[in-house]
Amino acid sequence: MPGRAPAAHPIPVVVLTGFLGAGKTTLLSAFVRGLAPARVAVIVGDLSEADVDAETVERQHVVPVEAVAALHGGTLARPDLADHLRRTVIDFAAAGFDAIVVETSGAEDPIALLHTFLRPGPDGVDLRATARVASVVAVLDVFTLVRDYGGASAFLDRLGTAMARGERPPEVLLAAQLQVADAVVITKSDLVDAAALDEAAGLAHALAPGAYLALGEHGQLDAPPLLAQAPFHPERFETLLDAHHDARPGPEAEAVPKAGAPSVAAEVVRNPRPLHPKRLMRLVRGLPRGLYRMKGVLHLASRPDRVLFLQVSGSRVDLEAAGTWRAAAAQDRSLLPEERTALADQAGTDSVFGDRICDLTLIGTDDARTEVVAGLQRCFLTDTELRRWRLRQPFADPWPTRERKRS
Repeated sequence: MPGRAPAAHPIPVVVLTGFLGAGKTTLLSAFVRGLAPARVAVIVGDLSEADVDAETVERQHVVPVEAVAALHGGTLARPDLADHLRRTVIDFAAAGFDAIVVETSGAEDPIALLHTFLRPGPDGVDLRATARVASVVAVLDVFTLVRDYGGASAFLDRLGTAMARGERPPEVLLAAQLQVADAVVITKSDLVDAAALDEAAGLAHALAPGAYLALGEHGQLDAPPLLAQAPFHPERFETLLDAHHDARPGPEAEAVPKAGAPSVAAEVVRNPRPLHPKRLMRLVRGLPRGLYRMKGVLHLASRPDRVLFLQVSGSRVDLEAAGTWRAAAAQDRSLLPEERTALADQAGTDSVFGDRICDLTLIGTDDARTEVVAGLQRCFLTDTELRRWRLRQPFADPWPTRERKRS
């Protein structure tokens, strides 16, 4: 950024990487708390256009809102997001923060992110005078390793087959995230037996030799000792960068690293119709393996007044109360007439649904997303069911009767 002097000492940056649903956001909060009283800024990557993970960090109140920035809508293989990252880091450094923690998207190849920190951008902006990578921490979900791959040994077999064929399925991306790690934090160990945990540790050692290993359960992690044991190794990055280049960099410019598994992407399903609660429950219980995350706002037919927020990640399903639809609040006779009129105006012009909406982001492979999108379309109320809904007739609801409040 022209005219801005570099920091006297480059601000340390911790990169938190790992596959979708591994528990990165939970561990990010532990990192920020562990680094107190240092002033820590947070940059959150998200494949979706909605800032869901950034909002989660804000709601946990571990950092002030002005200390959270979101990079959403893609991976850092996109030049515009890499430029956004550079500008954000420079701004945080200029604002006097003591450290930055970057949580990557679960579908992010960390080599692309490190390239942004350790190489000048196309416009000549070089972060090395402003920021230094202090450590790369990868999160490994051992439960998903067992459930989806049959354990670490089977995972390595599939990885070897994919690499021999020149394919880039999600296994290759997960391996890339581990290979660049200075520390590997194994999560969800309470859901597997000791043998599976030992295999996971062996996988981490195989893909990230010399990396520091730690267990991080339920957001419990002592960040300072981990970071002291796991400093960034630039020589590992240089080796991996050479392997990721499509071609050797010429004298004019650096080649941009190849993006991670291209089949993992985000897709949004948006529809004002309510979802049938029983059909939605069946869909969520039978999601295909390649659907790594589903998150967003729900409009359940059985709860026409409630704004609900759904997060599905692996075996974990969270349903949170996020308030009341304005269209429903406008019918509250205890409010003053002018209050009801204002709410009705804010609810929009849809005479049937008002501001009610289902707005769900799906993250996964192409085939899995296609299957789940089709399944969601079958979950929306039919015309006959919609007539029942408009008459306020009940719908069987297997979801928990007490939603967790989304603060």
